[in-house]
Amino acid sequence: MAIASTGSRNSLEHVHFSRLGDHRILAVVVTKSGLVRDRVLRLQHDMEQGDLEIAARYINENFRGWNMEDLRSELQRRIESERSEYDRLMKSVEHLYREGALTEDATPPMVYLEGAANLVQREEDKERLAQLLKTLEEKGKIADLVAAYLDARQEAVRVVIGLEDVAPHLKNLVLIGAPARANGEVVGSFAVLGPQRMDYQHTITAVSHIARLFDHILNEGDEGR
Repeated sequence: MAIASTGSRNSLEHVHFSRLGDHRILAVVVTKSGLVRDRVLRLQHDMEQGDLEIAARYINENFRGWNMEDLRSELQRRIESERSEYDRLMKSVEHLYREGALTEDATPPMVYLEGAANLVQREEDKERLAQLLKTLEEKGKIADLVAAYLDARQEAVRVVIGLEDVAPHLKNLVLIGAPARANGEVVGSFAVLGPQRMDYQHTITAVSHIARLFDHILNEGDEGR
């Protein structure tokens, strides 16, 4: 009499999975004894060939030489263990997220101001300047003012005449500004605030030039690293 050993005691050599079509997978199992078993599986959830190759690589690298019964038992144990670890990880992430771990700092934006005194050219400008300087001292308001009129998506310089929608005492002033970019990402804004009688052509040209120069300088710095 000759009795072949049961398949459950054969040691694994390697497995291979191939996608045959939607929800259909060919599974090939080769044992150390040279036995080859293949079967077509119909899956409830479809899998791409890349995912099948990853699964086969995991089994081959971790279970080559294992007998089939022990392999199935250990694989089931790992699946349950890693599912529990994943659940704990996601619960920890959720807790930290809900407690504000990923919330941005509420630090005010950095605002650099130059040339405020140039807004006074006549005696009657003094009262207006006093109001304006009070606004400029509160840099958060300046950031809000620029953000209210400059769109990060715009490409060209924008000219806004009359700013009374944001601050009534700025109704006779003009804002000329553009987004500041570095490698295509908006990192701030450039703007000139001045009287309606300003030299528009030169101011627009200057703002546009500074915006391009800023991006050029930062790009050169990144390339040199």
